[in-house]
Amino acid sequence: MAQIEREQISQRQMEGIQEAKKKGICYGRLPKQYPENFLQVARLWEQESISLREGVEKLHVSHSTFSRWLTQHHFK
Repeated sequence: MAQIEREQISQRQMEGIQEAKKKGICYGRLPKQYPENFLQVARLWEQESISLREGVEKLHVSHSTFSRWLTQHHFK
């Protein structure tokens, strides 16, 4: 009996999420905004003028965030 109830709850939840997405409601954390100097720092990193660690320190973001941004913008 409990398993059937859990399945029904899950089904109603999925339907609710689908309806919310149709209305344009976004789920999850909003993406972090790029700092104004991101492209400048990324170009310096690409030219090997600075290290990844130095880029992270200049932008005040984490290593993984800076690496992901570089990948998204097709640097190296």
